Amino acid sequence: MIDLGEINFYGANLKRINLERANLERTNLTGVNLQGANLFMANLTGAFNLSIDQLSKVRTLYNAKIDEELLIQLKEEFPSLFKSLKQKFQEYQSNLLGANAHNNL
Repeated sequence: MIDLGEINFYGANLKRINLERANLERTNLTGVNLQGANLFMANLTGAFNLSIDQLSKVRTLYNAKIDEELLIQLKEEFPSLFKSLKQKFQEYQSNLLGANAHNNL
């Protein structure tokens, strides 16, 4: 686990960064670009200025710790963020196979 707790990341570009299992507790994430970031099992509790918009653009939040008010809204609006990469792949594969079967009719 990487301990990045209480660091000020104000305005940082963390696009596509791997923060798997990172401790980001009480960090300042104001204006941080998290697009495509891997936050698998990351601890984001108490992070400052973290928004739904920022989190909606990450690669995964599977098993991440997030403050409850953000967690509820994210699970409602972006449930796929909380699926494992294996689950996402299986769904993709199933959809692809279903589309191919439909096209072969």
